[in-house]
Amino acid sequence: MSYIRNEIKDSRGFTVGYSLDTGKEIQYFGHTKGYIGRFDRTLNRWYWMSGPLSGKMGPTGDIGYSEVLKAEGKM
Repeated sequence: MSYIRNEIKDSRGFTVGYSLDTGKEIQYFGHTKGYIGRFDRTLNRWYWMSGPLSGKMGPTGDIGYSEVLKAEGKM
């Protein structure tokens, strides 16, 4: 199985995390916070995988990029 990895950068161009696209979902990771959450493409839903909302279903739509920036303190 191949994954597509994309770097997530802040407004100054520094890499703060990355995403892994598995085809069925996109997993988001921050460099200091680890696994932030995932976007399930089949259900079109966001899930938090760390922090106080861990395991809870979020909004419809892919909010992963902004959640990584928020978790890494860049927003």
